[in-house]
Amino acid sequence: MVAERGAAALVLARPGYTVDGRSSTGVASRDQDRTQLYAAAEIDRIGVAVANLKAFHGADQVVLIGHSGGAVAAGVLLGRRPDLVNSVLLISCPCDVPTWRASRGRAPWPVAASPHRELSNLAAGARIVALGGSDDSNTRPSLARDYVAAAREQGLDARFMLLDGVGHKTNHWFLAKDGLTEAMNIVLAPR
Repeated sequence: MVAERGAAALVLARPGYTVDGRSSTGVASRDQDRTQLYAAAEIDRIGVAVANLKAFHGADQVVLIGHSGGAVAAGVLLGRRPDLVNSVLLISCPCDVPTWRASRGRAPWPVAASPHRELSNLAAGARIVALGGSDDSNTRPSLARDYVAAAREQGLDARFMLLDGVGHKTNHWFLAKDGLTEAMNIVLAPR
């Protein structure tokens, strides 16, 4: 879908994660001190990689698509790097990390960056699409819905979509092809 629009589509794995048998450098979150997850410094390093890819491809715009922790990184970068990221598609996003941790009965992550804290930094032209799954027991859809509502209160182009019968795992989202396609069409629409 992205290639049909004449855009470059790249997969960037979070540090230490494996995609299609290829691992990125860094330490995966599952292997880190859990209290250090979603640290701003790690997300900033992802931003540097995205900036390098944007320059390499001569891209006019950057759309980040992230799932779960990747959605946190995308949402944080939208606010921390408004010069770099134009739009995001956030799938199963714990967009308010402290509330997400509390809702799961877990201790807070003291250094965690969170998309909800970046709302005041978003560029006026930012575009946000957030997807939540009705059967997601890991990340309640209300976390993304509330983030979108706050973004809309700021006058931003932000939409939330709830997909019935979809859980947290990425394979659930690819099975929800119609909803995912609709969200991709919105976030990739020309400006």
